[in-house]
Amino acid sequence: MVEFRIEKDSLGAINVPKDAFYGSFTARASANFQLSENKYPRAILEQYVWLKITAAQINLQLGVLSQRKAKAIEQAGKEILNGKFKDQFQIDVFQAGGGTVYNMNVNEVLANRANQILGGKLGVYDLVHANDDVNLGQSSNDLGPTAIRLMCLKESQKLLKTLTNLEKSFLVQSKKHKNTIKSGRTHLQDALPVFFGQIFETYALSIQKSRERIQESLIHLRELGIGGTAVGTGSNTHSKFHSLMVKQLSKNLNLKLKTSKNLFYHQHSSVEQLAFMNSLSECCIEASKICNDLRLLASGPRTGFAEIILPEVEPGSSIMPGKVNPSIIEAVQMSLMQVQGYAKTTELASMQTQLELQTFMPVIAWNCLQGIELLNNGLELLNKKCIQGIQIDKEKCQTYFENSLSLVTFLAPVIGYVKSAQLAKQAMKENKSIKQIVIEDGIMTEKEWNNLMNPKQLTKANLEFLNKFKK
Repeated sequence: MVEFRIEKDSLGAINVPKDAFYGSFTARASANFQLSENKYPRAILEQYVWLKITAAQINLQLGVLSQRKAKAIEQAGKEILNGKFKDQFQIDVFQAGGGTVYNMNVNEVLANRANQILGGKLGVYDLVHANDDVNLGQSSNDLGPTAIRLMCLKESQKLLKTLTNLEKSFLVQSKKHKNTIKSGRTHLQDALPVFFGQIFETYALSIQKSRERIQESLIHLRELGIGGTAVGTGSNTHSKFHSLMVKQLSKNLNLKLKTSKNLFYHQHSSVEQLAFMNSLSECCIEASKICNDLRLLASGPRTGFAEIILPEVEPGSSIMPGKVNPSIIEAVQMSLMQVQGYAKTTELASMQTQLELQTFMPVIAWNCLQGIELLNNGLELLNKKCIQGIQIDKEKCQTYFENSLSLVTFLAPVIGYVKSAQLAKQAMKENKSIKQIVIEDGIMTEKEWNNLMNPKQLTKANLEFLNKFKK
């Protein structure tokens, strides 16, 4: 049997588990909000706790909180950061707006533990009070947006490293296959030849630019609105609280943070968090394009392009023996789709903000974190179990190159567009290569053709080279 203590708040008395470190506010919220199995994540909790620790340090410095209370709050906060009291934070992601529920969950746990440190009892807030002391100079309305920004800044570091590693892997493949020629394709039809080195280098650049867009969006999240309290006016805070909080948070979290000239902005708008999520979405678009390319290039092995060979990770069919699918790429693409869903939810939540409050902060926070983690995990998997192990079927690529009808393009400066088009039609009709038609019709000798088909000359600006073959 669970034993209870009785706590009272403005709504009256409520039973709280006797040994719980949370209080009446959290108990009511736990009973009210059970919409999913998704609990507010630890990465957000850590930022709330750091905000509470830093606020205690600053309020002590400003002389509005006693050293005894400040040190107890700080000790309690560091215990949470070290992994204690995990079971005391069980609030559903889908909760009351503004993040008030979660802020009070953190306030109550810190207050109860601080009271205990000072010799008090759980549920008796006479030594350290959840609102008066732990929440001093703060509001859920400025803590939530600040915590989201800090969380995005901290949690994105692993993602940025993953993107850098993926970029490097593409560059390694580019260098390895810099002289492997292949037939290009536009509209899924034969097009001018390219080197695989050029393709992989382009993939690397796509990932680099995606990383840079994410980094650029993070710059705007460094500006904090902590100290705006309920509506952005800064009521119930010391006049130096905002600037000192930002300075101390920069030190505590090892981040380059900035003060704000307009605290109202950070509470009424979440567009900068949305811009960050949109940068993740843009990264998903680039990565998915690459994945689509790789699946096409690996299609086969007998009836597709089959130019590249992907690492085999599992049997591909329950009925077709020996079949192997691009399973890693498929899983990654599904994760990319989901990340874009997180971005869309963030957009919808941002649109529903009214007046002085980002009402739907809890769902924005959760979607931002889920987006960061899933994108990181997906791209890390793609790199380790796919990109690094790609092999090229050079013989097949050479065959496609030699038989591509697009090679007639290089004859256009030599014999003209109209005649070149006729040769292409003839080659298609007679099921011959352009080379066969050119030699049979006496347009070029085999030696001249071989000199013309120099891959290094065909894969760059080359009009001067082609004009040498005019007769």
